[in-house]
Amino acid sequence: MKQPELSIVIPFLNEAKVLPLLRERLEKLADRPSRWELLFV
Repeated sequence: MKQPELSIVIPFLNEAKVLPLLRERLEKLADRPSRWELLFV
């Protein structure tokens, strides 16, 4: 597996209110041709 070009680290504690906004923004990444990863901590 190739290494991602972009790693996004997302703190995920008591963040239920912002999940819709997070999803909207992350969906925009899906269109990018580069390799990326999400790390929820």
